[in-house]
Amino acid sequence: MPTPVPEVFRKSPLINANYDYVDVAEGTGVVVFNLCYTETSSGEQYLLTSQSPYSAQMGIVTSSTVTRNFDAIAFNMPKVIKGTAYLNVGHYVLSNGAESYVKVKIIKVSGGVATDCSSQISSAQLNSNGVHRMHLIPIALTETNFERGDILRCEIILNSSNNDVEVGADPMGRDGTYITSALTSPTMTTKSRLFMPFRIDI
Repeated sequence: MPTPVPEVFRKSPLINANYDYVDVAEGTGVVVFNLCYTETSSGEQYLLTSQSPYSAQMGIVTSSTVTRNFDAIAFNMPKVIKGTAYLNVGHYVLSNGAESYVKVKIIKVSGGVATDCSSQISSAQLNSNGVHRMHLIPIALTETNFERGDILRCEIILNSSNNDVEVGADPMGRDGTYITSALTSPTMTTKSRLFMPFRIDI
């Protein structure tokens, strides 16, 4: 009697339920992170989260020239980022004649050591009183391995020639002081999101 030939099944696609959607062309699963921040008596913390909590202080980041590091929780398993990430963020300039833009960079933090995973990308510049825009900023990534315990960071720098600039960071999209749902051309929101692609086996 001939020896039975073992059946070989093709490896199933590794599509994690945590991915918001899959880009088959790039072979990536995209996770959508909300930008938010917490506040305690010890200070503030800026977060990337796939959940939708209410940010402290209405979730608005305001300043002239300041760097905010939005960190995801440490990975509990290895991951690889690749492709192009996108930052979707609302941006408002208050003072007449002020010039402002948003700069963003993706960073890996491993054992306290920060390594760039992209170049620093600048949004379109806004100027004059009451100018506002929803940016969608493409961020070309260097394919980067993340090990267990590593942290994904989105560094955002707000630049303005005056102190009058507002950028939203509330996952629930509540109205800020100037970024409100009543704004038109375009409609604005304080909900800012990072679309991050991770390599998957498809």
